Amino acid sequence: MGLEALTSVGGTRIGRTVAENVRYGMLCGYLFRILRDMLITLKYLRVEWHANYRAVVPGDSFSDTDVVGLLRIIRDKTLATQLWGSIPNCGYVAERGRQISAWVTEPLKAESQLSSHLQRLNWHVDRLYRIRCCLVHGSQVRFRLALYSANLEYYLKQMLMFTLNELSNHGHITDLAGLYQRNAVLWARRIAALKDTKTANEQTINDTIFVSAVTVEHDRGV
Repeated sequence: MGLEALTSVGGTRIGRTVAENVRYGMLCGYLFRILRDMLITLKYLRVEWHANYRAVVPGDSFSDTDVVGLLRIIRDKTLATQLWGSIPNCGYVAERGRQISAWVTEPLKAESQLSSHLQRLNWHVDRLYRIRCCLVHGSQVRFRLALYSANLEYYLKQMLMFTLNELSNHGHITDLAGLYQRNAVLWARRIAALKDTKTANEQTINDTIFVSAVTVEHDRGV
């Protein structure tokens, strides 16, 4: 009900409107969170820091590095190969790292990952809404609800942070419907831009990593 109260704006059908607004809201920060979590993992594993990383990132360890720094390393093919080869005892982490490297360097692979995640979000929010309808109308529910409740809690927290941050940073946006509609339109443009093989480049990918519901110019130093 909390997620519905926040995001059921700008449409006529409750379930479809909530799913549409939530899936695009949850897409914001998706690639950034993946990069951040990988950086945290590298720090936890105490992965060796090679001196030649300093060619793109100043510092002496991954503890001195931020997401932008990690992005610079894994976009350099030679450095990325060296990094993922430095994790011999955690094969899954290394394989995941190679996937992430592809997503942040190849626009078509970034688009494929984002579009697939968008579809999964749509399916999942639709499933949650159907469970909600069963509860509201007294129908039997054949699911264990703990995991679905945890998912809902996460979606609600993320959507609250997204909504409050965007409204705080952009004073000219004064209503939720306008915010979510703007975000949906911009994401459609971002995904289309990634599919344009003539113009898509690393900056196009950056626009999906460091995102806002408002089109602004950012110098991320990437």
